[in-house]
Amino acid sequence: MPGRHSSTDTVGFAAPGFRFFQATFTVSGTSVVPPPDLATSMSVASANYSDASATVTVTNVGGTASVPATMTIDVDPTQNFSYEAGAGTDCTARSTSNYGITDSVFTCPVPGGIAPGATYTRTLTIQNLSEQTPRYVQCTATTIMPGDTNSSNNTGYVTVIFPSP
Repeated sequence: MPGRHSSTDTVGFAAPGFRFFQATFTVSGTSVVPPPDLATSMSVASANYSDASATVTVTNVGGTASVPATMTIDVDPTQNFSYEAGAGTDCTARSTSNYGITDSVFTCPVPGGIAPGATYTRTLTIQNLSEQTPRYVQCTATTIMPGDTNSSNNTGYVTVIFPSP
């Protein structure tokens, strides 16, 4: 259990012909349990002229079970696309606009208790509405656990390229 701890031990010793001596030692300090570490990776599961899907996988690469986390998928299109977080998923979507480019941002809860080495996956479906090629979509996925200050190590990137028909 992480936190402040102390321990007290009593040691007694005697030598033949001498008095018995007893000494008490108290040691205190803070124990630290390394938190779980979640690694986020992204890959393009399929891509054709009209649609593609990007798979986001969160892997617990630490030695302890994870706590609940939040996975954010930020889609930065260069052209006209539609996005869906996959049928039956628990992701919520919102749109943001920066410098005239509209981003779609999906927020997906990552449940607690991901065992060491276990994975959690979500799929993002992307449809090419302009039906012109080439079209590029940059996706960024970041997984952040409560209290995690080093989210840059939990980020994955993928570029979806729609080929010619």
